[in-house]
Amino acid sequence: MKTRIFLIVLMIEMIMGASAQKPFIALTFTADNNGQHVPLNSILIENLTQGGDTTLYAPDTVLVLDYITGMEEVSELSGNDFSLSQNYPNPMEGQTTIRIYLPEDEKVLVTVSDIMGRALIHLEYLLEQGSHSFTFLPSMENLYILTALVDQQSRTIKMFNSLTSAHASGNCILKYNAQQDGIKTINRGII
Repeated sequence: MKTRIFLIVLMIEMIMGASAQKPFIALTFTADNNGQHVPLNSILIENLTQGGDTTLYAPDTVLVLDYITGMEEVSELSGNDFSLSQNYPNPMEGQTTIRIYLPEDEKVLVTVSDIMGRALIHLEYLLEQGSHSFTFLPSMENLYILTALVDQQSRTIKMFNSLTSAHASGNCILKYNAQQDGIKTINRGII
C-alpha cells in the first residue's frame, strides 16, 4: 500500500513538473499505517535507472530534483555548428517532424528517451551536409526527449504527445524522410 501511494505521488509530481516545463521536480514523502499518519525518521531514495541514492532525515520530507536536458538556445549556435530544430507540431497528435542541419558530412547519433531516462530509440546515421528531416511516431508516453550527438556536440529537444493512443505497433518510431541516396545507415535499431 505504501509503495503504491509513493509511486502515484511520484508519477503525479513528475508529470506536473514535465508539463509545466519547470527546471525542478519536488517530491514530498508521507507515510500512513491503516489510514493513520506515521512520523518518518528517515527516507532512503534509490535511483534504480541511473544509480545513486539519497537519504532524507526528519523533519525534512521534501526532495527537490533539478533536471537539465541540455537544450541550447538557437541564438547561441554559430554557422559552423549543427542544429536540431524543435519538433513541429509540438505537442504532437500522432506524429511530428524534426529537422537536423549539418554544416558538413557527419555521423549522427539520435536517441529518444522517456521521462525516466530509458532509451526507447537509438539510431546512428552517416548524413551528408545540409538539412535532414525525420518523422517521429510516439507510443503511449506523454513526454519524449530527443538528443542528437554530432562530433562530441549534443542538442536536445522535448517533444510532447497530446494523444493517449499509440499507433499500430505500440513502439515509438523515428523515420528518416529524405531520399535514400542522401543517407547511409550504419546501425538501426530499437532498444
